[in-house]
Amino acid sequence: RFNKIFYLVSWFFTLYFLSGCTPPQPSLRVSPSSAVLTPNESVTLTAALVNTSLESDIAWTSTGGTLSATTGESVTFRSEGKGTYRVTAAAVSDPTLTRTATITVAQAVSIGSSETPSVNNGNVAGAS
Repeated sequence: RFNKIFYLVSWFFTLYFLSGCTPPQPSLRVSPSSAVLTPNESVTLTAALVNTSLESDIAWTSTGGTLSATTGESVTFRSEGKGTYRVTAAAVSDPTLTRTATITVAQAVSIGSSETPSVNNGNVAGAS
């Protein structure tokens, strides 16, 4: 009985390795991967290690704006002025595992006038 089990396990591993299958590579995911904000808005980013038994803290850096923390599974990014910022997460125990989110900060756009036009005898006052 032991020989049959050993034979089956050996056969399985031989097929697996000869077929060119490789196990999934460890990686880091960041969500969301991008966001569009206006000045002084914020977004929470979350990182997760996948395809690994590695347990690691996540270190966060940014090219601008303000981060609520520099380590942890999630961080809140608060925007400053207009521009494009990169927020990068890296596994502390394996700094080759990194992922970057792109945050675009654009000025808020107002559409129309804040004045409410009034109608008097068919004429619209305040309209141009």
